[in-house]
Amino acid sequence: MRSIRNLERRRFPRVSIDLPLDYQSQDLSKPHGALVLNLSEAGLQFFSLQDLPIGAVLKITVLFPKEFKLANFKVSAEIVWKSEFNDIDFSGYRYGLRFIEVLKEDQWKLQELLHSYLSLENIDKIKLMEGS
Repeated sequence: MRSIRNLERRRFPRVSIDLPLDYQSQDLSKPHGALVLNLSEAGLQFFSLQDLPIGAVLKITVLFPKEFKLANFKVSAEIVWKSEFNDIDFSGYRYGLRFIEVLKEDQWKLQELLHSYLSLENIDKIKLMEGS
């Protein structure tokens, strides 16, 4: 019941997704890689090995497959929360980010990507319902 309430409060639905991203902050001289955990039109959550401060602004490039090519969209985003993640194999950080700048062309790419994943999620739900 809690997840349904969270979904209803959100202005933009989140899509659980595993995609690579590169990010760079003003404090880092080179880009670092990370993994997108979920995505919406307003922000994203990602996992990284780097310890970054809340409030940091990152330039982000998210990579995704489009037909037979690798496409991307770019955003600037602010870290609004973080949590430490420790496992037997590795440790790192989960971050929640709010988009602060998205160019119109990249907004279209983001919307198209989200729409395709939301459509696939609905198809999977229908298949599950038919199989029951």
